[in-house]
Amino acid sequence: MSLTKDVVRFLIRRGSSADITSELADTGITKYEAEPRWDTDTKQLFVFNGTANVRIPTQDANGDITFGDGVAGHDVVITIDGETNDGVLTWMEDEDKFQFEDDISFNGTARIEWAKKAANGATVTGFTTASAVADLQTANDGNLYTATEVAGGGNYLIVDFASITAFNWVRLLAYYDGNSAHNITVQVEITPFDGSAWDTLESIEHQTATGNTMQNHSFFIPSDTAYINSGVVKIKLLHSASTSAGHTLVIDECSLYQ
Repeated sequence: MSLTKDVVRFLIRRGSSADITSELADTGITKYEAEPRWDTDTKQLFVFNGTANVRIPTQDANGDITFGDGVAGHDVVITIDGETNDGVLTWMEDEDKFQFEDDISFNGTARIEWAKKAANGATVTGFTTASAVADLQTANDGNLYTATEVAGGGNYLIVDFASITAFNWVRLLAYYDGNSAHNITVQVEITPFDGSAWDTLESIEHQTATGNTMQNHSFFIPSDTAYINSGVVKIKLLHSASTSAGHTLVIDECSLYQ
Protein backbone atom coordinates (compact mmCIF):
# COMPACT_ATOMS: atom_id res chain seq x y z
CA MET A 1 0.00 0.00 0.00
CA SER A 2 1.26 3.44 -0.90
CA LEU A 3 0.47 6.32 1.47
CA THR A 4 -0.36 9.72 0.07
CA LYS A 5 1.46 12.79 1.37
CA ASP A 6 -1.64 14.01 3.21
CA VAL A 7 -2.19 10.64 4.90
CA VAL A 8 1.45 10.48 6.01
CA ARG A 9 1.23 13.95 7.48
CA PHE A 10 -1.99 13.01 9.26
CA LEU A 11 -0.39 9.92 10.80
CA ILE A 12 2.63 11.94 11.93
CA ARG A 13 0.47 14.60 13.51
CA ARG A 14 -1.73 12.07 15.28
CA GLY A 15 1.21 10.09 16.66
CA SER A 16 0.19 6.83 14.96
CA SER A 17 2.44 3.84 15.55
CA ALA A 18 2.12 2.87 11.88
CA ASP A 19 5.46 2.29 10.19
CA ILE A 20 5.57 4.94 7.48
CA THR A 21 9.30 4.95 6.84
CA SER A 22 9.13 2.69 3.81
CA GLU A 23 6.23 4.66 2.39
CA LEU A 24 7.92 8.06 2.35
CA ALA A 25 9.75 7.40 -0.89
CA ASP A 26 6.49 6.52 -2.64
CA THR A 27 4.90 9.82 -1.64
CA GLY A 28 7.91 11.99 -2.43
CA ILE A 29 8.11 13.24 1.18
CA THR A 30 11.60 13.69 2.56
CA LYS A 31 12.43 13.40 6.25
CA TYR A 32 12.74 17.17 6.44
CA GLU A 33 9.15 17.54 5.26
CA ALA A 34 7.73 15.51 8.15
CA GLU A 35 5.46 17.71 10.24
CA PRO A 36 5.50 17.88 14.06
CA ARG A 37 4.15 14.71 15.69
CA TRP A 38 2.11 14.59 18.89
CA ASP A 39 2.97 11.55 21.01
CA THR A 40 -0.32 10.46 22.55
CA ASP A 41 1.44 8.37 25.21
CA THR A 42 3.88 10.95 26.60
CA LYS A 43 1.75 13.97 25.62
CA GLN A 44 4.75 15.59 23.93
CA LEU A 45 5.33 17.23 20.55
CA PHE A 46 8.20 15.96 18.37
CA VAL A 47 9.72 17.00 15.07
CA PHE A 48 12.34 15.21 12.98
CA ASN A 49 15.45 17.40 12.50
CA GLY A 50 17.08 15.24 9.84
CA THR A 51 18.83 13.02 12.36
CA ALA A 52 16.46 12.25 15.20
CA ASN A 53 13.09 13.11 16.66
CA VAL A 54 13.46 16.22 18.83
CA ARG A 55 10.94 17.17 21.51
CA ILE A 56 9.44 20.62 21.20
CA PRO A 57 8.64 22.32 24.54
CA THR A 58 4.89 22.79 24.85
CA GLN A 59 2.68 24.62 27.30
CA ASP A 60 0.39 22.51 29.48
CA ALA A 61 -3.08 23.38 30.75
CA ASN A 62 -1.55 25.30 33.68
CA GLY A 63 0.69 27.36 31.44
CA ASP A 64 3.84 25.46 32.49
CA ILE A 65 6.59 24.66 29.98
CA THR A 66 9.14 21.86 30.49
CA PHE A 67 12.55 21.86 28.82
CA GLY A 68 14.88 18.86 28.59
CA ASP A 69 14.49 15.18 27.92
CA GLY A 70 15.23 13.70 31.36
CA VAL A 71 18.45 12.03 30.20
CA ALA A 72 21.02 11.53 32.97
CA GLY A 73 24.07 13.77 32.83
CA HIS A 74 22.63 16.00 30.11
CA ASP A 75 22.87 19.76 30.59
CA VAL A 76 19.96 21.70 29.06
CA VAL A 77 21.11 24.82 27.20
CA ILE A 78 18.84 27.71 26.25
CA THR A 79 20.47 30.04 23.72
CA ILE A 80 19.26 33.47 22.66
CA ASP A 81 20.65 34.03 19.16
CA GLY A 82 21.31 37.75 18.78
CA GLU A 83 22.81 39.54 15.80
CA THR A 84 26.06 40.40 17.56
CA ASN A 85 25.79 38.95 21.06
CA ASP A 86 24.18 35.70 22.17
CA GLY A 87 22.75 34.88 25.56
CA VAL A 88 23.21 31.42 27.07
CA LEU A 89 21.53 29.88 30.10
CA THR A 90 22.53 26.34 31.06
CA TRP A 91 20.86 24.00 33.52
CA MET A 92 23.78 21.93 34.87
CA GLU A 93 22.12 18.62 35.66
CA ASP A 94 24.83 16.93 37.74
CA GLU A 95 25.73 20.10 39.65
CA ASP A 96 22.04 20.97 40.29
CA LYS A 97 22.40 24.65 39.42
CA PHE A 98 21.95 27.25 36.67
CA GLN A 99 24.91 28.77 34.89
CA PHE A 100 24.67 32.17 33.20
CA GLU A 101 27.18 32.96 30.47
CA ASP A 102 26.36 36.68 30.51
CA ASP A 103 25.97 39.55 32.93
CA ILE A 104 22.70 40.06 34.78
CA SER A 105 21.26 43.51 35.51
CA PHE A 106 18.20 44.55 37.48
CA ASN A 107 15.84 47.28 36.36
CA GLY A 108 13.76 49.65 38.47
CA THR A 109 13.16 48.37 41.98
CA ALA A 110 14.01 44.73 41.18
CA ARG A 111 16.46 43.16 43.63
CA ILE A 112 17.70 39.83 44.97
CA GLU A 113 15.49 38.71 47.84
CA TRP A 114 17.46 36.77 50.46
CA ALA A 115 15.72 34.13 52.57
CA LYS A 116 16.39 34.58 56.28
CA LYS A 117 17.25 31.73 58.66
CA ALA A 118 16.68 32.85 62.25
CA ALA A 119 18.68 31.52 65.20
CA ASN A 120 16.94 28.84 67.28
CA GLY A 121 19.35 28.61 70.21
CA ALA A 122 22.00 30.55 72.13
CA THR A 123 24.29 29.34 74.93
CA VAL A 124 26.95 31.23 76.89
CA THR A 125 30.12 30.04 78.59
CA GLY A 126 31.82 32.52 80.91
CA PHE A 127 29.49 35.30 79.78
CA THR A 128 26.33 35.91 81.77
CA THR A 129 23.10 37.01 80.13
CA ALA A 130 19.46 37.62 80.86
CA SER A 131 18.63 37.82 77.16
CA ALA A 132 16.71 35.29 75.06
CA VAL A 133 17.42 33.84 71.61
CA ALA A 134 14.49 35.86 70.23
CA ASP A 135 16.58 39.00 70.89
CA LEU A 136 19.01 37.80 68.19
CA GLN A 137 16.43 37.17 65.49
CA THR A 138 15.31 40.59 64.27
CA ALA A 139 17.17 43.84 63.73
CA ASN A 140 15.81 47.18 64.89
CA ASP A 141 12.99 45.64 66.93
CA GLY A 142 14.09 47.27 70.19
CA ASN A 143 15.38 43.97 71.62
CA LEU A 144 19.13 43.49 72.12
CA TYR A 145 21.03 40.39 73.21
CA THR A 146 23.54 41.43 75.89
CA ALA A 147 26.30 39.12 77.15
CA THR A 148 28.33 40.40 80.11
CA GLU A 149 31.91 39.26 80.63
CA VAL A 150 33.10 37.33 83.63
CA ALA A 151 36.78 37.75 84.64
CA GLY A 152 39.16 34.94 83.79
CA GLY A 153 39.05 34.69 79.98
CA GLY A 154 37.49 32.13 77.70
CA ASN A 155 34.09 33.84 77.49
CA TYR A 156 32.00 32.88 74.46
CA LEU A 157 28.50 32.78 73.03
CA ILE A 158 27.38 30.06 70.60
CA VAL A 159 24.41 30.82 68.35
CA ASP A 160 22.71 27.72 66.92
CA PHE A 161 20.78 27.30 63.67
CA ALA A 162 18.75 24.21 62.73
CA SER A 163 17.27 22.72 59.53
CA ILE A 164 19.82 24.54 57.36
CA THR A 165 20.39 23.17 53.85
CA ALA A 166 22.34 26.13 52.48
CA PHE A 167 23.36 29.71 53.33
CA ASN A 168 25.34 32.44 51.60
CA TRP A 169 26.08 35.01 54.30
CA VAL A 170 25.84 35.77 57.98
CA ARG A 171 24.19 38.98 59.09
CA LEU A 172 25.73 40.16 62.35
CA LEU A 173 24.88 43.55 63.87
CA ALA A 174 26.77 44.02 67.14
CA TYR A 175 29.23 46.04 69.18
CA TYR A 176 31.72 45.29 71.97
CA ASP A 177 32.02 47.63 74.95
CA GLY A 178 35.19 46.54 76.66
CA ASN A 179 38.92 47.11 76.43
CA SER A 180 40.50 48.82 73.42
CA ALA A 181 43.22 46.15 73.44
CA HIS A 182 40.67 43.32 73.25
CA ASN A 183 38.26 42.08 70.61
CA ILE A 184 35.61 39.43 69.96
CA THR A 185 36.38 36.91 67.23
CA VAL A 186 33.49 35.55 65.18
CA GLN A 187 33.86 31.90 64.17
CA VAL A 188 31.88 29.23 62.32
CA GLU A 189 32.28 25.58 63.29
CA ILE A 190 33.80 23.20 60.74
CA THR A 191 34.41 19.46 60.52
CA PRO A 192 34.69 17.24 62.52
CA PHE A 193 31.83 19.16 64.24
CA ASP A 194 32.85 18.17 67.72
CA GLY A 195 33.57 21.69 69.00
CA SER A 196 37.30 21.43 68.28
CA ALA A 197 37.56 23.22 64.92
CA TRP A 198 36.35 26.70 63.99
CA ASP A 199 37.03 29.14 61.14
CA THR A 200 37.59 32.74 62.25
CA LEU A 201 35.81 34.95 59.72
CA GLU A 202 35.20 38.31 61.46
CA SER A 203 36.33 40.41 64.41
CA ILE A 204 34.37 42.82 66.62
CA GLU A 205 36.59 45.56 67.97
CA HIS A 206 36.03 47.73 71.05
CA GLN A 207 33.53 50.42 70.01
CA THR A 208 33.37 52.87 72.93
CA ALA A 209 35.08 55.55 70.81
CA THR A 210 32.07 55.55 68.46
CA GLY A 211 29.56 55.81 71.26
CA ASN A 212 28.64 52.13 71.35
CA THR A 213 26.69 52.35 68.10
CA MET A 214 25.63 49.13 66.40
CA GLN A 215 28.21 47.97 63.83
CA ASN A 216 27.73 45.83 60.74
CA HIS A 217 29.94 42.72 61.03
CA SER A 218 28.16 40.68 58.35
CA PHE A 219 30.22 38.42 56.09
CA PHE A 220 29.75 36.20 53.03
CA ILE A 221 30.35 32.45 52.93
CA PRO A 222 31.87 31.46 49.53
CA SER A 223 31.10 27.78 50.16
CA ASP A 224 28.84 26.54 52.96
CA THR A 225 29.55 22.80 52.68
CA ALA A 226 32.11 22.70 55.50
CA TYR A 227 29.83 24.55 57.91
CA ILE A 228 26.62 22.49 57.81
CA ASN A 229 26.38 19.36 59.94
CA SER A 230 23.10 17.48 59.48
CA GLY A 231 21.30 20.78 59.09
CA VAL A 232 23.04 22.44 62.07
CA VAL A 233 25.20 25.57 61.85
CA LYS A 234 27.02 27.07 64.84
CA ILE A 235 28.36 30.62 65.15
CA LYS A 236 30.74 31.37 68.03
CA LEU A 237 31.54 34.84 69.37
CA LEU A 238 34.67 34.38 71.45
CA HIS A 239 36.70 36.56 73.83
CA SER A 240 39.69 34.33 74.53
CA ALA A 241 41.98 36.95 76.10
CA SER A 242 41.82 38.13 79.70
CA THR A 243 38.29 39.31 80.38
CA SER A 244 37.04 41.98 82.75
CA ALA A 245 33.81 41.81 84.67
CA GLY A 246 31.25 44.24 83.31
CA HIS A 247 32.49 44.43 79.72
CA THR A 248 29.64 43.64 77.33
CA LEU A 249 28.92 42.18 73.91
CA VAL A 250 25.67 43.57 72.51
CA ILE A 251 23.95 42.00 69.47
CA ASP A 252 20.95 43.26 67.55
CA GLU A 253 20.78 40.41 65.02
CA CYS A 254 22.66 37.22 64.21
CA SER A 255 21.03 35.39 61.31
CA LEU A 256 21.88 33.32 58.23
CA TYR A 257 20.73 34.36 54.77
CA GLN A 258 20.39 32.40 51.53
